[in-house]
Amino acid sequence: MACCLTRGVWCSCSYYICVQVVAADEAVANEAAAAAQAIKDECENDLAEAIPALDAAISALNTLKPADITEVRAMKVAHTWCNLSFK
Repeated sequence: MACCLTRGVWCSCSYYICVQVVAADEAVANEAAAAAQAIKDECENDLAEAIPALDAAISALNTLKPADITEVRAMKVAHTWCNLSFK
């Protein structure tokens, strides 16, 4: 008889039973890893779509000048294009 450590508890069992227990634990771990990989892939795809929009927004912000901000602050009523962009 061989002894093995299964799920943190020592037991007396045959080598075959130990291999089965380890294989079952490995299957559960592989399922969890596959689920985690699917989530990671989905997040990476979403990020790949969002990065170009972020870069474009940063580039647009970098073109602003203090005079542009002053002009917007001086407006009493927003232009039609502003109202449309916030709907």
